[in-house]
Amino acid sequence: MDLLVIILPFLIGSAIIVALFPEYSLSGVRLILTGCLGAGIGLGITSCIAFLWLVLFTPPGGYYLIAELCLSIFLVLFAIYRYVKNTIEIEPASSHESNIGTIGWLKSTFLILMIAFVASFILIAYFERPHGAHDAWAIWNYRARWLLRGGSQWTYAFSYMNAADSPDYPLLVTGSVFRMWSVLGTDHVAIPIMVAGVLAAGSILILFSSLAILRGENQGYLAAIFMFITSRYVNIATYQYGDPPLAFFILSTIVLFSLKDHYPNLSFRLLFLAGLTASCAAWTKNEGILFLVLVILIRFIGEIRRNNWFGILKQFFYFSLGMSFILSSLIYFKISFAMANDLVNKTNLKKLGVYLFDIDRYLDVLF
Repeated sequence: MDLLVIILPFLIGSAIIVALFPEYSLSGVRLILTGCLGAGIGLGITSCIAFLWLVLFTPPGGYYLIAELCLSIFLVLFAIYRYVKNTIEIEPASSHESNIGTIGWLKSTFLILMIAFVASFILIAYFERPHGAHDAWAIWNYRARWLLRGGSQWTYAFSYMNAADSPDYPLLVTGSVFRMWSVLGTDHVAIPIMVAGVLAAGSILILFSSLAILRGENQGYLAAIFMFITSRYVNIATYQYGDPPLAFFILSTIVLFSLKDHYPNLSFRLLFLAGLTASCAAWTKNEGILFLVLVILIRFIGEIRRNNWFGILKQFFYFSLGMSFILSSLIYFKISFAMANDLVNKTNLKKLGVYLFDIDRYLDVLF
């Protein structure tokens, strides 16, 4: 059961990608992209399902795991069916993949630094900060632990008295940790460490694999190497905050839009997947909601004047289809359970209006 509860999100997310892209998703570096995106999307979907299960029934347990297993089996079988029917791969006409061979030392350096990154993360996470930094045990994991132990009072996790900082934060990280803790029946520190590690390493591998597809493997290795030698990134990842997972989904969404421009024949399927990852960003942190709004404004509404508006609406339909489930869960959470934001509320907005029209503030900035 321990292994199953960890593997199922990966199977669910990866099966969705393979079903959408059977001709591309399991070959070469695309397999890395499929696995990393699948892990993130799977965590987003299963955290939503676990939250809704908690609301409608009881905390996730054996029956929940059976339901999740049935869903994953169905998706995997459907993905296999799609893959068998689409065994011929078709390359895009405008491929930018380099014909120059991979530089050997780049690949070796990448592999060495990847091992060093994973080892550093495990050592720091387990021996220096097993419970993460302040926000992890005060917000993210604290709320997951309250959902696990709160019984009929689990909604108290979202009260001001219980979580003075950001009680309205969405639940992808908290929900993923709570889901695994609840099914396993224990709040072991390894679970939030694993969630943080998967998404942190996944961001670097998505950067590598996407650039390898779009610009060639050498540029993919270079980009990943620069990320690996940034020691601050591995440190922040061990904090178990929501920021690295948010970065994972923002990067994923940008990558999917780039692939959409590169593979026009896959446009609508990539838009569906981009809707999934953008909604996962919104389900991760409030800043992700702003990101989702900006994506809609820039990629769709901003393009209406320069492109066929009917085509833009069609693209937005597929994007909306992808984000519908997770965004609906987020709206339900915000309306039914989340408290008012501690930074953006009526009192602070009134203060903001006063500050905006305070001439002295502008004079202080100028002089």
